[in-house]
Amino acid sequence: MQLVLRFLLALFIFPWTTLLGQNCFEIEAILVDACGNPEGTSEMVRFRVGPQNLQVNQLSVSWPNNAFLGICQNSNTSAKVQQINNQITQCGFAKEPVNGVLPAGASVLLITSENVNINANSFANLADTIYVIFQCAGNTAGHFANATGAGQRTLSMFFSSPSPCSDLVTYQCAQLVDQNGIAGPTSPSNLRDGALVDFSTGNAVYANNGCQIPAQPLFLNVQGQGNLCPGDTLWLDASHSSSLSNFTWTGGAGTFLNQGLSQTAYIVGAADLGNVTLQVNASNCNGNSLSAQYSFLAGSLPTIQLNPGSTALLCPGGQVALQASGSGVVQWLGGPTNSTYTVQQAGTYVVEITNACGSSFDSILVQDAQAPEVEILDPGPGPFCANQALTLQGQVLAGNVNQVQWQDGTSGYQLTTNTTGWLVFSAFGPCGQDQDSLYLDFLPAPLAQISSSNGQDFLCPGDSLLLLASGQGNLQWIPGGNGGNIWINAPGTFVLEASNSCGTDSDSFTVTAGNPTGLSWLGPSDTTTCPQPFLDVAVTANAPTRWSNGKTGSTNRLNQSGVFWVMAQGQCSNDSLFGHWNILEVEAVASLSPLTGMEPLTIEGLGQLLAPAVSGFWLFPPDSMVVDTVLNHTFFEAGNYTVQFVALNALGCRAVESFEVLVRPDPYYTLFLPFAFTPNGDGINDVLKVYGSRYRLVQALVFNRWGEEIFGWSQKENGWDGRIDGKEAPLGTYVLKVRILTLAGEEVEQVQGFQLLR
Repeated sequence: MQLVLRFLLALFIFPWTTLLGQNCFEIEAILVDACGNPEGTSEMVRFRVGPQNLQVNQLSVSWPNNAFLGICQNSNTSAKVQQINNQITQCGFAKEPVNGVLPAGASVLLITSENVNINANSFANLADTIYVIFQCAGNTAGHFANATGAGQRTLSMFFSSPSPCSDLVTYQCAQLVDQNGIAGPTSPSNLRDGALVDFSTGNAVYANNGCQIPAQPLFLNVQGQGNLCPGDTLWLDASHSSSLSNFTWTGGAGTFLNQGLSQTAYIVGAADLGNVTLQVNASNCNGNSLSAQYSFLAGSLPTIQLNPGSTALLCPGGQVALQASGSGVVQWLGGPTNSTYTVQQAGTYVVEITNACGSSFDSILVQDAQAPEVEILDPGPGPFCANQALTLQGQVLAGNVNQVQWQDGTSGYQLTTNTTGWLVFSAFGPCGQDQDSLYLDFLPAPLAQISSSNGQDFLCPGDSLLLLASGQGNLQWIPGGNGGNIWINAPGTFVLEASNSCGTDSDSFTVTAGNPTGLSWLGPSDTTTCPQPFLDVAVTANAPTRWSNGKTGSTNRLNQSGVFWVMAQGQCSNDSLFGHWNILEVEAVASLSPLTGMEPLTIEGLGQLLAPAVSGFWLFPPDSMVVDTVLNHTFFEAGNYTVQFVALNALGCRAVESFEVLVRPDPYYTLFLPFAFTPNGDGINDVLKVYGSRYRLVQALVFNRWGEEIFGWSQKENGWDGRIDGKEAPLGTYVLKVRILTLAGEEVEQVQGFQLLR
């Protein structure tokens, strides 16, 4: 077995050393376009300190815009840091350097002024500890070129000790994005607030998280190594944010040695095969959780597949091909180095397969074999009855057998049957086959069956019925009589018995007296109705029924008036009933005039009562009725109206004559446009309006003396207060253009000049 180890020192290497290499610090992100006003005091740069402490007073910065004013740490900056910590809702914490020292591995946020607006750029989601340093106050203009700028911008930072080192990053102004993810200066400036560039991956990544600081989010990553075998040790290192804890490792079939720590060792289990995924989960103080996965390829000892299996049979004078397959190098002990080994002698043959994780062994036992010899045991003397199943037993007298089978395909040594014919028992083995046969004759079981000559099981008065006897065996009617056919002339139950050496059987046949139809009406059978689309009728009967319209059953729905009938066909007789459906019609005849005119409109109507109508009345809107054949009514408002005359007969059946009346509106209207108005605030003639009645205002527009449109409205109650964009309009002459729609549907346009006075 191969053991894979890593130096324990690797467990304590900081995750950021991979990123920093030989540099003493790395610039990770710039908040190029901050929120707040002035913006230039709230821009930020995030960088990470390398493997050695740095001194703040050794830092110098070359901004894309403005001069570097140095770093200040005083009571004002201390208050700003307190404001930051009061705003944080996650597990983060902001602090200032002690004695100007930035510790190795620290995440640092450089803010472009100690007068930063803390509330403008949120620190709420800060999830880790960060050192905050402030440029001294003095610059209020921006330090970076935003999306409205052009070309490439460069930020350069330099620490003069412990050994001089620097870092610089560049970005393209035109690639900065707004809060909708759109690059360039096309969006409003407030949407460009929050534009940042992230350099933590080594490339410039453009993003916009809104008014948020450029802080690194929670992170959790796992590192491991290699292809492994069962029992190997895999060292795992979970690099993570400092605020994460409660580490839990899961996955795989092996064992974790340091459960609960970010660094652990995993012993590969025997069941770890192929691609194995391990996972670590961690959480911060707010319960927010992260997970990360690491996958490795796990090998195993080779598995061996043998053909024909762990044993093989060798027929006299024959040979056997042994086959072994698996992932690895095959070696038959004392035999060939390939997968197939052909042998001609009995014995035990061992195979070895080797791969990167070791060797596996297996063996095949080869045994001498013989041809089979079989027989069917004698079932004894008959007779054998078809109604009693017989179980036969086959047996192997000698030889090697793989399968036994009967002639109907049944496998196994026993066969249960009650069928006359030849039975064959066969055995098959690696060295041949053998069979034995036996003929069986089964006596049919007794069977008694009764039927009637006409297929009926009832008798009508004065009739007789022939019952037919059939079956197998000795037939006899019970009580006494031979087994032939018999005539009956009275209802009753009749029994036939059949018997032979295999037992007895019987059948019975019951004959009943034929029933009358019992046909009668349930209703209605003779009725008069108003006009209606259908009439439901019903009868009661003891026999199948059929109606004059072809329907069957005890109920029917008639779709046509007149005479109708229903017939019942019983066992011994047929009966029928007749009915009548009469429809009483009524007709409404009336006249009405005029049917159209201008408001107000008076109409006159006259209705006629034709037999069988006995009364009539007029209906007209709104919900009005005149119980008379004469109508005189005036409509005072324009509109479409429906007027009806209704005639009734003695049954309450009704007929309706309808008329549509169109009342047109009076087209007259008045329109007045003022010649002057005085918007001086005295409450008199302060608003220019359109006056008149019986019309709808479509549009009113005001033009100055150069023909420029300066105001408009479309509601009669609105007007112009003499202001343009909130400022008083100059005194002088203006033009008012008005379009209206009269009640008659006519569009009218009028133009008039007027004076604005004060």
